[in-house]
Amino acid sequence: MVSTKVKKRIFLSSPHMSEEGYEMECCGFIGSRVVDTLLERRYEVIVVDDLRTGNITNIPYGQVNFFKCDIMSSSFEQIIHITEPDFIIHQAIDTPKNKTSNESFYNEHILSSIRLFDLAKKYAIQKVIFPSSGQVYGEADYVPIDTRHPVKQTDEYSIAKSTIELYVKFLGIDYTILRYSDVYGPLEAGSCEAGYITTFAPYIMQGKPIAMHPYQTRDFIFVDDVAEATVLALQKGRGQTLHVSTGIGTTLQDLISLMEQELHTSAQVHPKTLTNSEILHNVLENKETKELLQWEPKTNLQEGIRLSLCWERYLHYN
Repeated sequence: MVSTKVKKRIFLSSPHMSEEGYEMECCGFIGSRVVDTLLERRYEVIVVDDLRTGNITNIPYGQVNFFKCDIMSSSFEQIIHITEPDFIIHQAIDTPKNKTSNESFYNEHILSSIRLFDLAKKYAIQKVIFPSSGQVYGEADYVPIDTRHPVKQTDEYSIAKSTIELYVKFLGIDYTILRYSDVYGPLEAGSCEAGYITTFAPYIMQGKPIAMHPYQTRDFIFVDDVAEATVLALQKGRGQTLHVSTGIGTTLQDLISLMEQELHTSAQVHPKTLTNSEILHNVLENKETKELLQWEPKTNLQEGIRLSLCWERYLHYN
């Protein structure tokens, strides 16, 4: 560490999951920014990642205690016992690129999370942070969605997330649950966490048609703002379920327009109808989060798109 004064030890977990497009990565898109933010605030960071999709070069390897391991392995408990962390962040992505309906895959997600939180209780971890998802609400009854909105559990993904949330609450350990909205930013390209911006960018640059519902609305939040909220939750928001979001809805049509401005080219858009499993509107209210965490999202969408597309173009031409 750069400083001799080190804050408490933070344990970031990243269990082995299926190869079908849904991973939990501490060395991936979101987790790597959480690591950076923790280090900036002089925490001692312990990272566990199986590196299936994460990349060790995404984190400052020499500044963290890194273990290549998955939660279901026999050595995982030994790591917790030896490192004696004060907090655990069970870093999970918000939205998998390709949600699979493989039942065993979601069962593994639930069981690995249960094992982690059982160990957190066994070793008297001071607090756990569980990043969940705004998708647990399904199609909204109203927007912006507040935390009092019913959880609808409309697919395997939302069932898995809400099941883990309930288990954390049931255990009687100190926790904060963070329901992320649509997270975007640099390093997103090529990861299993790739969302709309990273998906649309190569189509626009290559002049390929994009099939989308123009009025589908999402709440896009920049990854640095997500990382800051996640780290702040270590000390605040005890026993709360909070939204990490902007509270601002943007249609995909408007998103494309902003991307066209940055890329200086026009997109070929073909309207499509949504399937039964696709959500039309997902915008999360963040008033409670701002108050409890004393946090504010800092990066507006236009600036965030510029930063994201700079990275996308770098990958495209290198």
